[in-house]
Amino acid sequence: MISFLLIRVSVWLALAAWFMGAGCRAMLPSGYRVSQGADDQNMRELGYRWSWLWSAVATWVHVIASYGLVHSWDHQAVVTQTAEESFQATGIRAGWGVYVNFAYAGILLAYSVAMILCRRRLAFFDSLVFWFTAFIVFNAAIVFKGGVLRIITSLAFAVLLFLMFASNRRTSE
Repeated sequence: MISFLLIRVSVWLALAAWFMGAGCRAMLPSGYRVSQGADDQNMRELGYRWSWLWSAVATWVHVIASYGLVHSWDHQAVVTQTAEESFQATGIRAGWGVYVNFAYAGILLAYSVAMILCRRRLAFFDSLVFWFTAFIVFNAAIVFKGGVLRIITSLAFAVLLFLMFASNRRTSE
């Protein structure tokens, strides 16, 4: 039961928190800076930062629990399983995907902490981090997984794209 919570539930929470933060981000004007008069926008900005921090923490719980409980801290076993999962999904044995996952978890944690400490998005990095993490989330939950998770994640991406389109349309008018 504890391994189910630490491995499965943590990754579901990480996914939900990433989408909550990305949704908050999508509803902000593109050049938004925190100001005193825009309480609803300040709440979205705070939602973005803190949701992504929770996503990063849950992601690290998932990674650490998977390493310890599933692979007994055997890095080669993780690389081998990642290569096999990659081959099953894409036909390419990409054990190096482990390092992409580490990059995702590290970048998400570093950027969310930086946003909280600076009390704002970091203009240059924001789009880079968003699109990198969106690419990883898309691949992890849609390309490499199936069933209900694929359907829910596809719907979540559709809602996110709608929010991004609607917000951009509003700011351009």
